[in-house]
Amino acid sequence: MTPPQRAFLDAQIALSAWRAARDVEAQVAHWLTEGRANREELAQYRTRSRAAQVVHQRARAAYRRACERGLSGTGV
Repeated sequence: MTPPQRAFLDAQIALSAWRAARDVEAQVAHWLTEGRANREELAQYRTRSRAAQVVHQRARAAYRRACERGLSGTGV
């Protein structure tokens, strides 16, 4: 597997993790409206969702860099 291919997979995995974290955050927000969760729990899941987003952004940036290196012919 080439470095750009590996970086692409890493970015896709990070995207999946971020989407899952957002879904869980939404579920906890719903539970909050039903009284089955509290604000502290929601804050924890929001923090996790934001962290997953940062990981995804970094993975996308790494993918872009890997592609640029691949296109420039200099290798990785």
